[in-house]
Amino acid sequence: MLSTLRHRLVALTAALATAVGLSLSLATPAQAIIGGTVDTTNTYPNVGVIVSYNQSGRSLCSGTLVTPTVVLTAGHCTSGIFGKSLVNFKPLISDENHPTALPQPVDPSAGFVGTEGATQGFISGTAVPYPGFVFDISPTSLDLGVIVLDTPVTGIAPASLAPLGYLDRLAQPTLTKTLFTVVGYGSYLGQAANGGNKPVVELKTIQRASALVQASKLTRVNLMLQGNPNDKTGTGTFCFGDSGGPGFAPSGYLVAVNSYVRAGDCRWMSAGQRTDLANGLEWLATFGVSPSAE
Repeated sequence: MLSTLRHRLVALTAALATAVGLSLSLATPAQAIIGGTVDTTNTYPNVGVIVSYNQSGRSLCSGTLVTPTVVLTAGHCTSGIFGKSLVNFKPLISDENHPTALPQPVDPSAGFVGTEGATQGFISGTAVPYPGFVFDISPTSLDLGVIVLDTPVTGIAPASLAPLGYLDRLAQPTLTKTLFTVVGYGSYLGQAANGGNKPVVELKTIQRASALVQASKLTRVNLMLQGNPNDKTGTGTFCFGDSGGPGFAPSGYLVAVNSYVRAGDCRWMSAGQRTDLANGLEWLATFGVSPSAE
């Protein structure tokens, strides 16, 4: 099981978003994704935000369109969901001037029924976690999940999934010299108004952003990333709410799904769940998702 130092990137619930984002007096925050760059040019149109309800309340995650009807995300973003999940591929969903832009269900304890948010561009779907998903780092319990959409997405090209064992080819020292691109709609760091040195994780604006992250090592199930925005080689990392978002290799292949971090402010080691493993690809094939052919 994960130690207490490892934090699931299960996206912020409404209560947590209020606690870290709306009730604090903060200076102008950094950009979404820790140290990242806001996607103002819609460079990653196949990456969307996922809104769901579970026993903790509303949750926000990120995911990637991999077929017109399937969004790939993290297992912990799809486990224990009430009702439907809603997905939106717009780069900007809401900001502090429009905090109610997210759909609301009639009964949060029942989740979404599928019609909420349609006029705002949200598409409903069913969340399905990897079989027997438990949040640990064993090779048999992958942090993968999908949202099977009720309506196919048109006008957006799905991402290309890496071939089987793709990351194993990046032997050291090549791996640690490689920068991966992580994308998501999650939290960012803002400085406290009193001038304190400790940054505060907040989520005032829900918008797509990306960062370049240097790889640290490869395990049987995870792509480990450096996770410090002050690293000279990269530009940032992912954080809460970026769960399920993609990790792209320089080739453009989707090689990992944002899974967990090892620090409360996300500025340490982070892990992406590998998408190039045989058991994961076999499961994804049941939804019509295939890896790229080289």
